[in-house]
Amino acid sequence: MTETGSRGIKSRTLRKTTESIDFALSQVNSKVSELEKQRNNLQDEIVYSQSQSMKNNLVFSCIPETRTGTFEDAEITLWTFLQE
Repeated sequence: MTETGSRGIKSRTLRKTTESIDFALSQVNSKVSELEKQRNNLQDEIVYSQSQSMKNNLVFSCIPETRTGTFEDAEITLWTFLQE
């Protein structure tokens, strides 16, 4: 085989390999974009769920703790705290 013929075969092989790599890279980029969109949607859903679960929750501080092992009626304790 001549040197020119060998170069032609190598050139075609290299071109096919490059095209194959470009195609695979395109598929990977598409999959990455799809996964990023899914991740963003999931993050939005998490934030929404957290905000909905916290929406009706109130946090009170400076309410003294009861002694360990005693029963406490939280509603009565809260009403007493709010009236003070």
